[in-house]
Amino acid sequence: MRISTSSIQQGGLATMLRAQSELARTQEQIATGRRVVTAADDPGAAVQIQQIERMLAANKQYATNASVATNRLSLEEQALADAGNTIRRVSELALQANNGVIDFASRRSIATEIRSRLEELMSVANRQDASGDYVFGGTRSAGRPFSRTAAVVAYAGDAGSRMVQVSPSQRVEDGHSGDEVFMNVPG
Repeated sequence: MRISTSSIQQGGLATMLRAQSELARTQEQIATGRRVVTAADDPGAAVQIQQIERMLAANKQYATNASVATNRLSLEEQALADAGNTIRRVSELALQANNGVIDFASRRSIATEIRSRLEELMSVANRQDASGDYVFGGTRSAGRPFSRTAAVVAYAGDAGSRMVQVSPSQRVEDGHSGDEVFMNVPG
């Protein structure tokens, strides 16, 4: 059997094109730093890579959620410390005003400071986080939770708390409702 010159040339050309294609794929693997560039390179490994990428994305989201919860809880902790300091000052002022030797002008001054401290307490109860959500609004964190008319303080939030997913099997509260913190205080 005779092999023609064109047949030999076509075989050589096909071999060179195949080698060039393999070289391009190897160069792409080197450039990207990945052995599997497309699913056709290794279908089994491509499926595993997709699963790992999904798990990495989920873990990144869990870390973000944990950071947000930590920040909100830190903000709540600071708000509670501020509220405690304000309440202690109001208590001190009330004891001071209860003194029998204090004059009327001093009592008026104390009353003015107490009103100021109550406004401060309202401000603490209506504190917002960096995204504009009210810390003590419960699950209704978009609206102002506390309002005051004359001597009555009303709570417009709810008693629920927001839960944040921090791992595949764990959810944590990212704060407490204003109802729990300020309205239903055990005596």
